Amino acid sequence: MSSELAEQLLERIAEDETIARQAIAESALRWHYQETGDGWRVHHSNRAVISSVDDSTDQSVGRHVARHDPARVLAECAAWRFVIEFIDGWTEHTDSDPGVTVMELFAFLAETLGQDASRPDRWPPPIA
Repeated sequence: MSSELAEQLLERIAEDETIARQAIAESALRWHYQETGDGWRVHHSNRAVISSVDDSTDQSVGRHVARHDPARVLAECAAWRFVIEFIDGWTEHTDSDPGVTVMELFAFLAETLGQDASRPDRWPPPIA
């Protein structure tokens, strides 16, 4: 990976981390989605509302907001930062070692993020 591309990706990751940490300061690490009688809301563990809509707006928006809580964003940033910083060390860039396959990369990310399809209770992983 070129150093220019790596630098751009790391800058974007840093922006995402900053925004996620600001959201934690204003609310909480984990967010939850709840349908209400006339809309939906996203709240954190002490039930303080983060976002809500009281009309017929598509409820998938609320589920999306809750799913991308600060805990998930920070876990994804950590995984992508690791990949970017160490990807060049994973290969010798020769015919006998052409590098990491897409499937190997996805397997690494899934393991790093702690995602296990048979254990949805493990997502998102805890943040250290």
